[in-house]
Amino acid sequence: MSRTVIRNATAVCVDALDTILDRATIVIDDGVITEITSGVEGAAGVEGAARIGGAAGVEGGMAGGAPHGAPDIEIDADGGIVLPGLFNAH
Repeated sequence: MSRTVIRNATAVCVDALDTILDRATIVIDDGVITEITSGVEGAAGVEGAARIGGAAGVEGGMAGGAPHGAPDIEIDADGGIVLPGLFNAH
């Protein structure tokens, strides 16, 4: 299994609530977003740590319920904007 972790991002989640998470961590397992978290107090109106579940069938943001292992690729977004799930079709 391949795991990529993007840290320190501003995650603009195109969801029904237009959620924006500061200093977010995005976990991608085998090309599927499995977890998006932010530990910033009050980020985007969320009290405490915020968690957005990943792909359908992923409970609690952990693939198969297993804890996260070490990532194969780790990216420090350094405050850059990430749009999880959005891709350029051009």
